[in-house]
Amino acid sequence: MSRRVLIVDDDSFFKKLMGGLFNDMGCDVATVGDGAEALKMLEKNGYDLAVLDYHIPGAPPSEITAKLRAGTIETPIVIVTADDTVETERDARALGVAYFFVKPFPMEDLRAVARKVFDSRVGNAREEDWFRDFPG
Repeated sequence: MSRRVLIVDDDSFFKKLMGGLFNDMGCDVATVGDGAEALKMLEKNGYDLAVLDYHIPGAPPSEITAKLRAGTIETPIVIVTADDTVETERDARALGVAYFFVKPFPMEDLRAVARKVFDSRVGNAREEDWFRDFPG
């Protein structure tokens, strides 16, 4: 079964780069450029992972995660951002996201996180073990 990934970023370069990574992993990839559209897609379609830019237009990740958690959608979320302030990382992690990356970052790190998330969704790993062996 192919994994479904939603990439939400207003930077077309990063959307293409991350999309290529997930395509190479055999995933079905959807991309959007704003949070409002992302929320609609997350509510309508089931995804195994969502990768959200922290500063997307339309609806911020805080609104997206709050709406997802209030419902029955349990899509793991990875935050990516070029904003490397301590406050941004603290605020992003407080949302209960699976992982937080500062751009630019090695695509292999995103691949490793995605594999851990995918494994945990089929019962092969516990959520608390996701990043035990992962740097950061």
